[in-house]
Amino acid sequence: MKKNKYIFIAIILSIFCSLSVTFAYFKSSTDLLSAFKTKSYYIQLNGSGGTFNGEGVVISNGTTTLPTPIKSGYTFLGYSNSSNGNIDYSININNINEINDKEIYAKWQINTYSISYNLNGGTISGQKTTYNVEESFTLPTPSKTGHNFSGWTGSNGTTKQKTLTIPKGTTGNLNYTANWDTNSYLVDINPKIDGITYNSGLSGYTFDVWVNGTLVADNVIDWCQNVSYGSTVRVKTNAHDGMSTSYDETIIVGTSGANISPSWIKNYYTASYYINGNLYTTSSVGYGDTLPVHAVSLNPWEVWDGWNNIPGSMPNSDVRIDGYYHEANCYVWAGHPKAQNGYNIMTQVVIAARNDFTGVTGPYESTSIQGVALWTMHTDSSLKYSQVMAKLPTSMNRYYWWSYAEVHCDNGYAFGYNK
Repeated sequence: MKKNKYIFIAIILSIFCSLSVTFAYFKSSTDLLSAFKTKSYYIQLNGSGGTFNGEGVVISNGTTTLPTPIKSGYTFLGYSNSSNGNIDYSININNINEINDKEIYAKWQINTYSISYNLNGGTISGQKTTYNVEESFTLPTPSKTGHNFSGWTGSNGTTKQKTLTIPKGTTGNLNYTANWDTNSYLVDINPKIDGITYNSGLSGYTFDVWVNGTLVADNVIDWCQNVSYGSTVRVKTNAHDGMSTSYDETIIVGTSGANISPSWIKNYYTASYYINGNLYTTSSVGYGDTLPVHAVSLNPWEVWDGWNNIPGSMPNSDVRIDGYYHEANCYVWAGHPKAQNGYNIMTQVVIAARNDFTGVTGPYESTSIQGVALWTMHTDSSLKYSQVMAKLPTSMNRYYWWSYAEVHCDNGYAFGYNK
């Protein structure tokens, strides 16, 4: 027989009833006759849902090494003698006879994977933070004040998905980022002038607008725009003659938008009223308001000429208004009963009256008082009331035959004087 340095011993194994040959190598220091008989073993491996990828059983130096199966989403723990039993073997077995002529089962532990979320300022509820390969679930929809959810990105890729379902069979740790579109809300700015709001603005009352620090409107009377949630809006009023303003406000746009009323308050100025050069009264009048026309209390023999230079509305400064009056022009009418020598008496009255008055006419028969006919005279109307009153009592007392006198003024004032 032929002598060989290496001797090959073949062991035939069956995995899932399929045969494969594994060689065990032994080295001899002496030449031996190559006359050996091969021993066979029968082992049936049940992967319990796992796969072996063609790996076989290896026997070497008295130790048997079983193949390690793989199963997506699970960790291999060892083998068991029954499908639902405890772990009886690892992959290394010292005595192959322990498993010869047996079906042994792979035992598995399901893996747990984490799910992390970057909500970018949003909130969420009901979200899963762990899962396993046997689960299928849909991510809940997050919310964020002032924003609209536009979808998830992350482990699903860069394309945003509003509805994201994780299918059964998925493995590995997952991470997802919430993406948002910012909503816009209406900001309406209307000037408020002395307590009255003007929805379309009012000429001359202007303001400036900044959004997030950028000037977007300069010297406008009205502004209405949609502005992104969370933006800052600053409004500052500009000066106006006759008005006070210091409005400079900044707001942050919320979900209800904003109504902003930059304001101006009218200034008040003094209107001084003078009569014949003397201060009569004063009034505090708001800019642009109508000035009062004060009534004037005078003596009945004085004639009011009215106020001059009253402005149509109050300017942005103090004003002086002048008014004037003058004494009434009056005349005296006097009489004596038409008795004996009455005409002659009246003639004397007229002569005497001309010493005190000017423009005396008469005597003539004019009227009667209480049924008594009178001879009369009167002066002209060039005399002021004060002149008439300074002379009339003197004349009445000097001329005892004067029985009655009346004063008539051109302002309608009149009174009688009985002796």
